[in-house]
Amino acid sequence: ADTLPPFCQTCLHHYNLIGEYQEWRDSAWHVPELIVPYAYRVPVAEPTGSSPALEGTIAIELTSWFVMGNDADSVRFSWTLWDRDLNPSNTAMSDAVATP
Repeated sequence: ADTLPPFCQTCLHHYNLIGEYQEWRDSAWHVPELIVPYAYRVPVAEPTGSSPALEGTIAIELTSWFVMGNDADSVRFSWTLWDRDLNPSNTAMSDAVATP
């Protein structure tokens, strides 16, 4: 169950959707260290029928904040979803968004 390792609340794999925030500065993408990571828990999706493959859309609401002294020209996110066997999905990347 989700209360036992490796999925318990204090375990490394409790969060199965991991985001990486990136900033475009000085002609390159940089990954700053965040105090609060972009980590979410997506509920288990059980396939129906004879095929174990699943297809769908995951929507999450991101909390936005202003980083004092941020000199990034643009930002973007990458996302990786981990399955119950601890296999990572292909990484999805957002488009770059210009910062004000």
